[in-house]
Amino acid sequence: MRAIASLLIVDDEPDIVHGLRLLLERAGHDVRTATDGVEGLRAAFARTPDLVLLDVMMPTLDGWATLERLRLVSEVPVLMLTALGQDDDKVRGLREGADDYLTKPFSRPELLARVEALLRRARLARPADRSLYADARLVVDFERHEARLVGEPVELTP
Repeated sequence: MRAIASLLIVDDEPDIVHGLRLLLERAGHDVRTATDGVEGLRAAFARTPDLVLLDVMMPTLDGWATLERLRLVSEVPVLMLTALGQDDDKVRGLREGADDYLTKPFSRPELLARVEALLRRARLARPADRSLYADARLVVDFERHEARLVGEPVELTP
């Protein structure tokens, strides 16, 4: 079964990461994780996700700095997931480039609904490229008649 979307969770709390991973994988998503902003940026640049779920309070590089650096090179949707629930924090996150802001603790149905809404808006915003198919394992370039499975070339017949 093909993943609905590729998601990147950037959070330093192992229990939260584990719970989010289970929830989002059960919803059909391909989930990668990072424990701080530096690791999160590396993961996002190595393979651009469809959505980033980003915590604010992390070691090494916090969520604010991570969001700032991510926005310099990417328009990937970002959902801030943080315990910082003051209006000033929410406004700061949205003004600095987050697409949505959800405070911890949150309900699982609300999180899934927000993820679905962000993915839906992102898909509507970009034109469909019918010359290329890509998911977590397979990339097919119809114009070049090339395919790659888990990064390795696949020999195609006419």
